[in-house]
Amino acid sequence: MQKDDRKTKIKITHQFGQSAFIGGTLWTIGFFARHLIHHQKRRQLGLNDIFTVSKTIKISAERELRSDVNYLVCDVDQATYTLMVLDQADYKPFLVTKKTIKRTVIRKDW
Repeated sequence: MQKDDRKTKIKITHQFGQSAFIGGTLWTIGFFARHLIHHQKRRQLGLNDIFTVSKTIKISAERELRSDVNYLVCDVDQATYTLMVLDQADYKPFLVTKKTIKRTVIRKDW
């Protein structure tokens, strides 16, 4: 009788160990998923963010995003950003597609 009781205890302990392993694995996956989502959202530009880009991007024949200039996000649309140059005298907003901005590293100034 005592032998059967020992097998039962070992089986329950083994099942608890498997459950703890699965629970720990799921928690770890969730932790890294939340961290990745937070990191991606932090990289996205929001309203009133001030940022620079790592390399100069040519938008059109007369407009480019330069790496030595600070930009302010005036408006965020589904596919475009309305930006304003902060380092120059002309405070005229202009549109940039989100696809264009994704091609470079964004450095935000908080």
